[in-house]
Amino acid sequence: MKFILYGHPATKKNSSIIAGRRLLPSKAYRTYAKKCKQQIKTMKLDTCTELYGNCTLECTAIFYCKDHRKRDLVNLMQALADILEENGIIEDDALIVSWDGTRMYVDKENPRVEVELTPIIV
Repeated sequence: MKFILYGHPATKKNSSIIAGRRLLPSKAYRTYAKKCKQQIKTMKLDTCTELYGNCTLECTAIFYCKDHRKRDLVNLMQALADILEENGIIEDDALIVSWDGTRMYVDKENPRVEVELTPIIV
């Protein structure tokens, strides 16, 4: 399964907000997650469970950020995994057992994440 999520990738951890006794994700992440939700809904993607059954997955994600600022690739991967789970693309982000080929680049004009999910059948 391949698809592209447009918009500047954001992590949950940078600039988190404390609300009462809860730690909320950053505003940038919440905005990005909302945009992703709208895109995923429009694409009408099948879930990985529908396509592959209940198996482990490899996620290859190419993150194109809009600037050269230092980004934390691990946090970007976690944010993407959470977005995929929250939108029902994957049942549980713990099913992603490989991030082989995941990279981070700069594209000022067209920030996005190119996502490929592949079943790992053992």
